[in-house]
Amino acid sequence: MRLDDTIQFENTTFKTNGRLEYGANFSPSSNVIVSYVSDPSTDYTLSIAHEATHNIRVGLGFDFITENGLTIMANYERDQSDNAHSDTLYLGISYISNNNTEYTMSLNDNKTFFDYKRNINGFDVKVSSNYSLMNEIPDYGANITISNTF
Repeated sequence: MRLDDTIQFENTTFKTNGRLEYGANFSPSSNVIVSYVSDPSTDYTLSIAHEATHNIRVGLGFDFITENGLTIMANYERDQSDNAHSDTLYLGISYISNNNTEYTMSLNDNKTFFDYKRNINGFDVKVSSNYSLMNEIPDYGANITISNTF
């Protein structure tokens, strides 16, 4: 089940969303017999265990959009099974200063992303970087992309 609503103000738009999913797994555990093409006479048996029987996913979020080019997005989602769970948080901020330039910052789980996009004489130039917040060994990345559509 997904629910969403859009509230329009004079210069801004506020969009809310929510989701609720329930899943049930009725399949039993099973074994799979495989072999290599190079050695078809030897069989290997893989046991595929029965995973969680019940799974619930709940999510909430919003988008805040202004006419001057600022957009703020936030979403939280929890996926809960019989014996485990995962939490996902996404935050994003985007600002389009004019028709040719856009600035973006986002946080997705444990990584932050920064993007700068600009159209220069018909070429789309994008400079982006990312940084991993929670890793013991830092993970950095930087990209420059120049593209044109013919």
